[in-house]
Amino acid sequence: SSGKSSGKSSGKSSGKSSGKSSGKSTRSTATKKKSTAAKMASVSYTMVYGGYSWGYKTNIILSGGYVSKTTYATKAKALTACYKNAKCLGVSYTPADKKFRLNKATKEKAHPSGKHWLKKGTSYTYGGRVWSQKSGYQVTGAKAATTKYTDVDSALAACAASDDCNAVNKVSTSELYLMKKSTVEVKKGRSCYIQGDKVGQYGGYSYTSLSGYYYGGWLSSTQYKTYTLALKACSSNTKCTGVTKIGTGKFKLNSGSTVSANSKYTLYPRGGLSDSKYYFSYANTVFSAHAPYAMSGKVDGKTYTTRTAALDACVQATKCLGFTQSSNKKFTLNSSKTKTKTAGNVAYVKHGRAMVSNGYMWQEFSGTALKGTATTTTYKTFALAAKACASNSACKGVTYVSAKKFQLNSSKTRVTTKGKICWVKRGKTAAYKSFYWTQNTGYKGQEYVSTTSYSSLAAAQVKCLATAACGGVTKPAPSTTSTTTIRWPVVPELPSTSRVERKSNRSQSTYLTRATHGKCVLLGNSPPSLPPRSTPAETLPSRLVQAMPSAWVSPRPDPKSTTLEREQPTSQERA
Repeated sequence: SSGKSSGKSSGKSSGKSSGKSSGKSTRSTATKKKSTAAKMASVSYTMVYGGYSWGYKTNIILSGGYVSKTTYATKAKALTACYKNAKCLGVSYTPADKKFRLNKATKEKAHPSGKHWLKKGTSYTYGGRVWSQKSGYQVTGAKAATTKYTDVDSALAACAASDDCNAVNKVSTSELYLMKKSTVEVKKGRSCYIQGDKVGQYGGYSYTSLSGYYYGGWLSSTQYKTYTLALKACSSNTKCTGVTKIGTGKFKLNSGSTVSANSKYTLYPRGGLSDSKYYFSYANTVFSAHAPYAMSGKVDGKTYTTRTAALDACVQATKCLGFTQSSNKKFTLNSSKTKTKTAGNVAYVKHGRAMVSNGYMWQEFSGTALKGTATTTTYKTFALAAKACASNSACKGVTYVSAKKFQLNSSKTRVTTKGKICWVKRGKTAAYKSFYWTQNTGYKGQEYVSTTSYSSLAAAQVKCLATAACGGVTKPAPSTTSTTTIRWPVVPELPSTSRVERKSNRSQSTYLTRATHGKCVLLGNSPPSLPPRSTPAETLPSRLVQAMPSAWVSPRPDPKSTTLEREQPTSQERA
């Protein structure tokens, strides 16, 4: 009521009556306001779906028109249609007709029991958080720090660890800055990364962490003792919508999607499939692993039970362009590099020749050159160029320009150029105990092989080599933000916030997920000390033989030599 009418009413009433009436009315109004506020309270978080990050909010829908008159019965179908349509900026759900619609505007409108998903940008998961990548935009306002970062991962890691940083501006390939705000403006040639919520990953799915909430509806009465076991069960069940932590060492799977408040619970809603990619070398060949994807085309119709067996077969088969892992013990060779996003699968794409030098793996490409120059200095041999590139964070690769002239490059982008050869710098790689070990900083494996911890990398590597199930070792780092008590090396209850990494199992090493701290080292094959597959020196152009270190060029073996048998790997080395 207006102030005037309230005053009149108050004047006419007696003090006693007014006091009682006022008290009763106040309690009633307060209760009503409290009830309305509770009912209209909006829950928001960032989720990943279809390679995009989405800002989810309850009790609010998007207004300003729809992309079309088409409605969708499920969230998955609506989000899929939206990320495939450039005009779609979000998805709204209205409880009246229980339908999902695609929006072409981002204006918000209050709506009881309504909800929406705002398309924020391409998703990029790193440092236990989901980031929205926006090309053609930059963040406005002041910088959170004056430090210039030369690569995306380093900048995102620093931003995630800073209380003042909410985004990262990418000015160029090797120039990035931390920003205080997350407001963006159009800027051609620039891009930015907006920091989102804490997120964990398992089986290709993303799980956002929401403290104080839970989903209504339980999938079953089963309780899981750890976060990892619960996520593993949820990722393999199509009816699971998320995981709720109901107490210490107690996790349950959800079947509903209505968010409710409970200060004692923590909700991990399941998002869409998020991408993971990393490189490694095997038998002088570069492979890249892509999850969750499957490749097409069959090579031999066989099914291999281990990744090692599939790698061996693929390297030797000229028609094999990669292979797909569809389960822990099911690998099939593929004749096409076409990838399709498929839950629970990993596509291993076969690339060109791999070399290891100066602590890095280098992927070779003939007939191409890399863009950009990291420095004006040129080098007479690849060995000298690789050494300089390895110590230069701005250097992304090396290009053979002409005889005794190798150039350092600032970009991994290749351009077809006759007579040129380039080498792209991939992950850090070193030889240890007759095996190559590729280091993937900022990644973590999914599962432990055992609960034993080791005081050094070398000690862990020795044990890994003696354990058939081991596919690599992980160097963890203590949490810098989580309050969860870490019982290392037991799997933490909140790995997405504690940033602790885990070992991966060779036969189950299907996914590597991003993390702010720690390094995941993948086990590769034996380095070719006497490589039977290397090209004999006399078949190479003389300029390359002069430019390459002698260790990379295998001399043609003497047929009369009595040491030929020792050049072949022993059964133990093969194992």
